Amino acid sequence: MSSSTEYVFIPIINNINKIGNSITIANNSGRKNISGQNIQISTNRSDHITSIDERGNIHNVLVITNYVVDENTGNLIPTLDPCDYVKGILVAVSHQLQSQSILKLRLQTSKLYILRKGRIPNELTVNIFTVSPPVPILFPIL
Repeated sequence: MSSSTEYVFIPIINNINKIGNSITIANNSGRKNISGQNIQISTNRSDHITSIDERGNIHNVLVITNYVVDENTGNLIPTLDPCDYVKGILVAVSHQLQSQSILKLRLQTSKLYILRKGRIPNELTVNIFTVSPPVPILFPIL
């Protein structure tokens, strides 16, 4: 795993399954499909952060707090509630993503909430598709 590799956070909307050599994410909420289809990712690539072991356990699922998922687009929406959270997988991307709706984060993995943490680098660059960047809260001085 190269330190220059970037990853995309893909939220898990409904459920995640292992089928053969791929991870399938059923990205539907009720009767809605995110991006019109389910997402299928090959597990043969060794550079993905999220992985599946031989028993079917999924490792390195990232949990991001203070966000919810827009069920129509799959984008993350910042909230002020620390109880809001989104679980998702981290998939390696081969090219640099450029968009105004992408929040690029350089993160120390020791400070992340990762389920079933496996072997990962000390620092990650994660691209998160957002509706807008978080807005700081300003309180008036009385």
